[in-house]
Amino acid sequence: MSGTIPTCQQPGYLSEDPGLDRLLDNLQAQVPGLTNDMAMLVAWNVIEDFYVKSAYRREHVYFRMDPGVMRIDFDPYDSHWRVSRFMKLFGLNADYNFKIEPPGGLRDLTYPPPTSERVGEVILALKPNSISTPLPYDVWTTYWETLLNGALHRLYLQPGKPYSDMNASQAMGRLYRSGIASARADAQSQHLRDGQPWVFPYFARGGHPDGRW
Repeated sequence: MSGTIPTCQQPGYLSEDPGLDRLLDNLQAQVPGLTNDMAMLVAWNVIEDFYVKSAYRREHVYFRMDPGVMRIDFDPYDSHWRVSRFMKLFGLNADYNFKIEPPGGLRDLTYPPPTSERVGEVILALKPNSISTPLPYDVWTTYWETLLNGALHRLYLQPGKPYSDMNASQAMGRLYRSGIASARADAQSQHLRDGQPWVFPYFARGGHPDGRW
């Protein structure tokens, strides 16, 4: 029709922001007929799944339990992030007499209850608590195609839709899982791409060869 502005030339169609808008723009460009609500739902599902499976955000937390305190809860981590799981625990009790209460609870099972202060360290894997959680720039740039592949995998897998495609879903799923593995390895190496993270040897930290204090 004369005078009609093509969709791709309309303001805001392809956002310059390398974030959620970019992911939604690409989804709707590649999946004709996709509604905004469905795009947002699938985007949130894949973002949460990405963080849960890759443990991409990990935080090293030092904690203290005062005399008589038997439980400490690390969840929520802050107003935007929840604990997905514990990655590692140091200290608290030389006999590892503790219980992890998912998602973020840690209980000392020592009996009788200790009358002294206890200290320790945990490494926590975190996940965003909602679609509005601000995600870091590196996720939206380095792993945005992983998120896109995961979202497409879920969309193509839906039955009875105009865009349903089992073969495409399987292909996107393989790419998504490969991206998850890359993100997990990146986080495991503490984002040192060509080397291993260096830490003080256990004896310099007053610990044991197996990581205990």
